[in-house]
Amino acid sequence: MLDFINKLEKEGFPFVLFRSPKTKEINCYYQTDNSTHTTVDFSQEGFVFSPFEKVDSYIFIPKANCRKINGLEVSGSSKRAKDIKDDINQLPYTDLVKKALASIENNEFSKVVLSRKIEVHLNANPINLFKQLDDLYPSAFVYYWSHPKTGKWLGATPERFIKLTTKELHTVALAGTLSKNQTQWSAKELHEQQLVTDSIVSSLTDLSPNQAPRVEPTETIAAGSLKHLRTKITLTDPKVPLKNLIETLHPTPATGGFPKLESMFFIQKNEGYNRRFYTGFLGPFSNMFNADFFVNLRCAQITKKGLDIYVGAGITKDSNPFMEWEETQRKAQTFLAVL
Repeated sequence: MLDFINKLEKEGFPFVLFRSPKTKEINCYYQTDNSTHTTVDFSQEGFVFSPFEKVDSYIFIPKANCRKINGLEVSGSSKRAKDIKDDINQLPYTDLVKKALASIENNEFSKVVLSRKIEVHLNANPINLFKQLDDLYPSAFVYYWSHPKTGKWLGATPERFIKLTTKELHTVALAGTLSKNQTQWSAKELHEQQLVTDSIVSSLTDLSPNQAPRVEPTETIAAGSLKHLRTKITLTDPKVPLKNLIETLHPTPATGGFPKLESMFFIQKNEGYNRRFYTGFLGPFSNMFNADFFVNLRCAQITKKGLDIYVGAGITKDSNPFMEWEETQRKAQTFLAVL
């Protein structure tokens, strides 16, 4: 199977490897040419890869060619990272957080998610990195996406965006971050989690006013060496197409902020770079009423020099700039642990 994947890479044909949470089977959707397929309404079947910014159509790899892999054997390993840029330079990010706090104090928005990019220089073997992520994070959605239109990305995300069937819609509010040794959630993290939950429930109620979403008690979940707050939200018999759900929910307050328009404006004006597919969404779909999408967190883009690792943190009125920077450092360990 490794020879087959290497051949796809050599030919420049689009493909994606992915493994769903708490499963062992790896799926491979692939093309036998380098054309770009897009969908507007998700009436096809395949694997979508969406950016953070709103778009009119979504790039996907059709499921027409697919293989299932029970165990992926790799050879060799990636060289250890030689250089990690901006790993200890706190000022650009902490200054950005301070600017956001001033806007929050001026009542421009209640929450904004601010991110940064960490450059890692190494001779990266993406297949090996995918295998290491697969081994280290069994509860995450793990993927490696390779496409001439978008570049090469891989990640191990803990956050489901939408799981949709004809019977139910499942989504989650995920916020707050602790290291595995910490046990007490602060008022800031609990407030941030409630903002995300309330926003998603409100959006779903607008979409389906005759049904009340079911909100489960908030729980603490493990994601590698980190912990997060998670609230599961379910809508029974949704009768809402994927396109409508995405237009309403993406980006959620867990990746953009609240209110959406004001926080997005701040990000676009002040973050200083293009997130591209970080905090977008990805995953398989079989029609406009069946999909399992995840938020593109704990991800990196393969570059000529190595990896660009993307990390971020939610900023609210109680945020401490240095502690938010530390949170991004902890999130970066998802990738740094395999380097």
